[in-house]
Amino acid sequence: MKRLLCSIIFVLLSFFSIFAEDIKLPRLAVVEFSINDPSNSKLVNDAVAVRNQVQSNIIKTGRYDVIARAEIDKLLENQQIQVSSISSKENLKRLKLQNISYLITGTVDAMDNDYIVSISLLDVESGKFAHSDEEFMGNSSSALYKGIQTLVSRFVGSLKDTGEEIISEKKRVRKDSTIATGIHVETGLGGILYLYNKKNYSYDEIAVLWENDSYDIPIDRPDTYKIKMKYADGGELIRDVEFNTRGVINVDFTIPPEDFKIKSITGTTVTLSWVPVDYGYGYEISYYPSNLIDKKNTIRNINREKNEYVIDSLEPNTNYTFILNAMENGYSKSVKSLDTTITKKTSDLKIRNLEIQNIGTDSVYLSYSKTFQNVRMKCKVSNSDSYENSRWSSFDEKDNTIIIKNLDSEKTYYIWIILEEKNKEGIPSDCIQVTTVKSKVGTKGETGGYIFYDKGFSSDGWRYLEAAPKEAEFKATWGPYNERIYSGDENDPVGMGKLSTQTIINHMEYCNDSHPAASRCINCSFGDKTDWFLPNVKEAELMYRNLCQKELGDFEKSSYWTSCERDINSAYGYSFRGGYSFHVWYTDMWGANIGAKGGCECFVRPVRAY
Repeated sequence: MKRLLCSIIFVLLSFFSIFAEDIKLPRLAVVEFSINDPSNSKLVNDAVAVRNQVQSNIIKTGRYDVIARAEIDKLLENQQIQVSSISSKENLKRLKLQNISYLITGTVDAMDNDYIVSISLLDVESGKFAHSDEEFMGNSSSALYKGIQTLVSRFVGSLKDTGEEIISEKKRVRKDSTIATGIHVETGLGGILYLYNKKNYSYDEIAVLWENDSYDIPIDRPDTYKIKMKYADGGELIRDVEFNTRGVINVDFTIPPEDFKIKSITGTTVTLSWVPVDYGYGYEISYYPSNLIDKKNTIRNINREKNEYVIDSLEPNTNYTFILNAMENGYSKSVKSLDTTITKKTSDLKIRNLEIQNIGTDSVYLSYSKTFQNVRMKCKVSNSDSYENSRWSSFDEKDNTIIIKNLDSEKTYYIWIILEEKNKEGIPSDCIQVTTVKSKVGTKGETGGYIFYDKGFSSDGWRYLEAAPKEAEFKATWGPYNERIYSGDENDPVGMGKLSTQTIINHMEYCNDSHPAASRCINCSFGDKTDWFLPNVKEAELMYRNLCQKELGDFEKSSYWTSCERDINSAYGYSFRGGYSFHVWYTDMWGANIGAKGGCECFVRPVRAY
């Protein structure tokens, strides 16, 4: 009998010894969190509180053998290991000898009245950061506590090492249903499972589920059943299940989005697409350069109805991993995810949808789709279709429009646009061939005056600027002293003279002032046209160059008013003797009175746009 009892005891001891080996947990240590302002005593104390909260929540998971705080602090002190250099090869080797599998490090950075708290998991064996996360929160006690709870809950629920879960063997795994009829429930996060009781108008707790667990609810009566999953962080998700037949209905609270793929790629952007799920609060996308998970970026709260998302500002020549998660509730995410790796090359830098918008006499307007950021554009122009023989050309860019200027009229040009990122050029665009329009500058306009500017195309209701014939010219003062109208300045572009003139007229009507130069232009009806105005400085300059210097329009070799104001006592005129703008008060170098708004008369030549 004694022999039999000893044998039984030996077998039991062997069993418990084997069982203890099977559930041996990996050793984990939470080390001191670094801060950005050691002189801030509140920040120092809060960093200690953050570390304690993290350690407490890690212990609650039951997945790790967590080393006591005093023990790890003493170990680091004895081994002369600084937290700032804890990931060095030499230090990792020392930690391996202590059978430590994982380290949790972090930072608490103060920003005005808020904190940014980050947590990272270091795999001692590989020397790589397997997971990281961060949260922006207030520094009050309640805000800090709530923020830490949210961050730690999310962090603990997402601990993965390059796709492989860091968990012990004692965690349950999902199993196939064992019932003949009913509802088979699966969950990724785990929590408390409830079934709605219609008699009591309340939810009855029916099971506590682990992470990645399953449960069978036997049911044999057709009806609509409400099932609720309540999570550890307080969030919950309710599913309505229509049970109208015998058999088993599967309810998965963690169905991942299907068909996750790369839809398109440009030089610095990737468009991801997927088939939407019909549950939860939306999606979360994480991405990072492959093998550099500590540089992970996360985009949260993507609307559940979306089926694609554009991620920009990516680095060329880099492999990226993208992970898409469906959110089970407002705080937690499904542990199911899909990931893919792409390679972005500099050759992907190519401008998209480049098209001709307008062709002028001396300019070309090109439109394009702007699907990139932090990328420089360059332009090459040639008189032949040879890219090798093309030359670099300056251009303007505004509102997704490229404007190439200073071209000759009636000539054919070949244009390429090249994108450049970090001094690396991408592929040139497809060649754009254009022939500039014949200019009508110097020909007679609708009223018999000469055209002095031709855009080559009609936009904003006009293409040409025409100077009135000599008969419409007059002399007048500009306006009153000691008043500022803000009608424009000498750098206003061509085409703004009409607006400047209208600004003067509006001021005249409001203040009951006299502005002879502008008002006589507005009231001019030469050639049965009533859309005349006082030109601005740039427009007056074109009249001088394209007409006066070519002996067209019969201009005086004197000074002409413009619609641009200088200050309360002077406005800009333009000298048709010397070819320059001025705002001199008294006399110019030839002795003519110019400049003073109220006391000097200058010539005025009305112009119109059509």
